[in-house]
Amino acid sequence: MNPQMRNFQKGDHLFREGEKALFVYLIQKGAVTSYLQRPKQTIELAHLTANHLVGEQSLFGSPTYNSS
Repeated sequence: MNPQMRNFQKGDHLFREGEKALFVYLIQKGAVTSYLQRPKQTIELAHLTANHLVGEQSLFGSPTYNSS
């Protein structure tokens, strides 16, 4: 694995539910909200801040991300 630094702007998506799980992200600054988008609602799963991981299912062989 080759670590890379990436910057995101407010409103950007790291990944979307159902996309192929290729990366895990370490939040260094700011915050990320993980959610499920359903036809009539958005369900917030977690609000993560600095020093948290998101997308870690890619480390355990999950073929896709299970949230956005």
